Amino acid sequence: MFLLVAIAVVVIVLFIFLLSLIFIFLGTLGKIGIILGVHWIETADQSPDEAEIKKNITFGSLLRASFPYFWRLFFLNLLLSIGWLIGILAGAVVLIFTIVGICFLLPYCCLLIPLGWVFGIYVQQANVALVTENLSLTQAVQRGWEVLRSNFGELLVMGFILAVGGAIIGVAIMLPFLFAFIPLFVGSIIGSAASAMTTGMTSGLIISIVLLLVYLPFFVILNGGLQAYLQTAWALTYRSLTQK
Repeated sequence: MFLLVAIAVVVIVLFIFLLSLIFIFLGTLGKIGIILGVHWIETADQSPDEAEIKKNITFGSLLRASFPYFWRLFFLNLLLSIGWLIGILAGAVVLIFTIVGICFLLPYCCLLIPLGWVFGIYVQQANVALVTENLSLTQAVQRGWEVLRSNFGELLVMGFILAVGGAIIGVAIMLPFLFAFIPLFVGSIIGSAASAMTTGMTSGLIISIVLLLVYLPFFVILNGGLQAYLQTAWALTYRSLTQK
């Protein structure tokens, strides 16, 4: 019995790990494709051969052009995330091991919220810079900082608009998941006997799982559309700020 449970746990962990790798791979390629698509279309608008250039912008052409950027963008986001995590932990360690600093631990945690938001804006600029200008990792890091520093106010306003709008739409997309648990909740309160309670919970659980599975493809599509819109907005913002 223990062996079966262990095998089941290992299989589930491996499945989740594999699924995460697939999502990272597709998400990175999708981000590159959106940035390239915006760049190509905006460049075509300034060309006398606008119609011909736009006609050649297809899914296949974007996919083929995205692969050379994949590892650079992947490692850029990985290194920036690791650097951010190290910075957070280093700040916390300094505060914890100092008598005066420990009093500022709670304000420090609160300060991480706006700092993390600004850091997210910076990461977006570095990502777009790497793909749009075909930069190396170090060049993208520097270019993202230059754009953020030179256009701090505009980027904060744009980041606030996208954050609020994205949060509202994201909550709306997540609501059906909450509604899917209503049958489980209703089933758990039906009946007073233990057997009736078990039957009600089982029926409610089955209905909830079915509803979750039915809505899952729609959630993936809607969430993908939201992320594509946000990435397009950041790519257009970068181009607008660097071309002004």
